[in-house]
Amino acid sequence: MHKNEAKINIDIVKDLVYLQFPKWKKETIKEITYSGTDNIVYKLGKDKCIRLPRTQQGENQIKKEQKWLPKLGPNLPLNTPELIDIGKPDNKYPYVWSIYNWIEGVEAYDNKPINLNDTAKLLANFINSLHKISAKFAPKAKRGLPLISQNDAVQQAILDLKSLYDPKAIAALWKDCLQAPEWHKPGVWLHGDLLPSNLIIKEGKLHGIIDFGLFGKGDPACDLIPAWCLFDAGARKTFKNHLDIDEDTWTRGRGWALSIALIIIPYYTQTNPKLVSIAKNMIDQILEEWKCPGN
Repeated sequence: MHKNEAKINIDIVKDLVYLQFPKWKKETIKEITYSGTDNIVYKLGKDKCIRLPRTQQGENQIKKEQKWLPKLGPNLPLNTPELIDIGKPDNKYPYVWSIYNWIEGVEAYDNKPINLNDTAKLLANFINSLHKISAKFAPKAKRGLPLISQNDAVQQAILDLKSLYDPKAIAALWKDCLQAPEWHKPGVWLHGDLLPSNLIIKEGKLHGIIDFGLFGKGDPACDLIPAWCLFDAGARKTFKNHLDIDEDTWTRGRGWALSIALIIIPYYTQTNPKLVSIAKNMIDQILEEWKCPGN
């Protein structure tokens, strides 16, 4: 999916795991069909998973998870990955990697929860809980910066996608989002990537949250993106009503959702059709809400 990706295949992963952790030599290893964009995931046995960064950027995320997720996870109301062990690079694979517990379930895009309103309440409670944890020593999150930090990439994406979307309409929507006042309070912990692929559904209910590679402290607005990539208009209202946020944060959240979606489409069109589908749905939902306030 990216230039200069590390070579990763089942044989390399088996060598890494079985040589560094011989206690698991009898455990089967299989690739997960839909992995992340910065990391790739393999299942180890029945109750563990292997998370390997594709690039240097992915390794930075993995190291951040290894340091902070064990401290945050126990304080959160939904299942989060529990770090079991840390793998080392070798002569075939250049990055630090992780072994986590396996959270049973399916991702939320192709497997919508049965009750979206109940899911909206559960997810809002998770976000509120995360935002309340002390972030005094937390690293800064890229998606916790002022929304204007996305402007150059958004302007380029508007040009790249002019055959798909009316550039004047998208530019006007983006301008409206940018007019919301910036976040001037102390930064809070945010997940930073609450796309449906990182929301785990089990037996029709929201069961867990994965992939904390982009977390850190900053403006909480980015964590509102499920409003437009998971929920319909009714559940979106429920989600908003149960979040501890103000109207300006909601507007910035809309801007973050729009910017992420716009940037995803041209970058991943050839490599990740599911993610592109998620992004297109986000833009449709954002435009609908913006044009018809109350939706």
